[in-house]
Amino acid sequence: GYKLRALLLYRRELPDGARFLLFGDDSEADAEVFALFGEVCAGLRDEELERALPAKVARWERKEIRALTEDLPRRDNPVDGIFIHLAKGNDLEALRARGAYPTHSYLQTAMILAHQGYIAPEAVTAVAKMLRRRLITEAQIGSWAEDALDRFELPEALAARARE
Repeated sequence: GYKLRALLLYRRELPDGARFLLFGDDSEADAEVFALFGEVCAGLRDEELERALPAKVARWERKEIRALTEDLPRRDNPVDGIFIHLAKGNDLEALRARGAYPTHSYLQTAMILAHQGYIAPEAVTAVAKMLRRRLITEAQIGSWAEDALDRFELPEALAARARE
């Protein structure tokens, strides 16, 4: 419950039209919490919210979450992207079903963000160079780039950026 509470508190401090790109990993339930945050912002309340909260959320946390949603404006879902680094290798399809981009590396994340126009394509090259400085092999970088092309239907030009 603490991540959802923190996101709701943060949301209250931002302008109504704020959009979110959320980054986490699969060691906990980041994808589920991030998706739930978007649903709450879009109007999920009351009994539906109660049912959507994970069973492990304590009663006091549930009460606080409900209180945080009371005067939260109901808008479109403000979450434009959920990026989940695969630390444990959880079910890719389950993560995709929650609207997440499950990635094996920051290179894949950069490729997706460049494709969506959030960062410049040159940033993909910069991330690949950073990985090389950290002694990631060319074979691994190439593997991650090819995997991103296949799973996220990205243009070949982004994989070429990773090879620069």
